[in-house]
Amino acid sequence: MLAEQLAIGLKGSFNSKSGTFSHQGGTTRRAILRAHVACFADLVYPTIALSHYGAAFDDDEAKSCARVCARKMCDMQGHSGQWWWHFDTRTGQVIEEYPVYAVHQDAMAPMALFAAEQACHADVGRNIRRGVEWLTHAPEINGSLIDPESDLIWRKVARREPNKLSRGVNAALSAVRTGWRAPVLGSLFRPVRIDYESRPYHMGWILYAWPTQRIEEFATRRKGKADESHTFAVADAPSV
Repeated sequence: MLAEQLAIGLKGSFNSKSGTFSHQGGTTRRAILRAHVACFADLVYPTIALSHYGAAFDDDEAKSCARVCARKMCDMQGHSGQWWWHFDTRTGQVIEEYPVYAVHQDAMAPMALFAAEQACHADVGRNIRRGVEWLTHAPEINGSLIDPESDLIWRKVARREPNKLSRGVNAALSAVRTGWRAPVLGSLFRPVRIDYESRPYHMGWILYAWPTQRIEEFATRRKGKADESHTFAVADAPSV
């Protein structure tokens, strides 16, 4: 069965120690240097897939992988609700925070966490809300990516730097030693650049993540403060 084969592959790519899924790269020198790097999407899509598979086929291993990865996502969430970009699949630690993408904040992270919540009974409402709230006021730009005049949500907040320098340097350093980073780059290249672009899949993922019934249920939960007893504590999320 195709679904079973795909689930086996996803479960095989999961590192239970780091709580992350591996990024399937090529054999070029660049791919080898970043073989230990997973992007946020590498965590989102397997979590969604294994949550649904685990629920449909009562596969405890699939549900466990989804739950652990969802917990790792929440543990690594930024202080202002950011969903960071690059992770070390060996340790689960953040390699590079930026860019922070709008679609991750309001659609992809909610998609994954709602799926894990339904399959694994994990309350992640506070994490989802914090992620969406970042869009209304991103401290990096002291403003919002939501542009009512243009009727758009701009794509991301990124560092003002040449050729994705920070993520490349940090990926290379961490390939040599897991804890190595170049924090000076964070001071030199501040995340203050808005990407004034909007891609159509963003709007599609919003509709998928937030059907009318879910919006109503989420609003009810918020009013009832049900998510104050959330499973994945992030109030003291680590500074990265």
